[in-house]
Amino acid sequence: MKKLFLLAIAVISFSVSSNAQDIKFGFKGGVNFATLNGDDVNDNLDGRTGYHIGAVLQVSLAETIALQPELLYSAQGIEDTDIDYLNPLCI
Repeated sequence: MKKLFLLAIAVISFSVSSNAQDIKFGFKGGVNFATLNGDDVNDNLDGRTGYHIGAVLQVSLAETIALQPELLYSAQGIEDTDIDYLNPLCI
């Protein structure tokens, strides 16, 4: 009787949690206005206007909880120095 009861609870829990999962995919992009600051930095350097673009995935774990991993390419830097990043992020 105990095994049947535990099996029934496990099946009900699995079916409830599998219905709650939802996966969404999207893209993200925008503009970067980069500058460089510090004690050893020339004040006459102009910042670089760049961009960022990437992909985002949202996985719902429950009705009110989700996991959102992102991967962004970000173009930054100053004047003639390009500093580009590939940023992984998980919220």
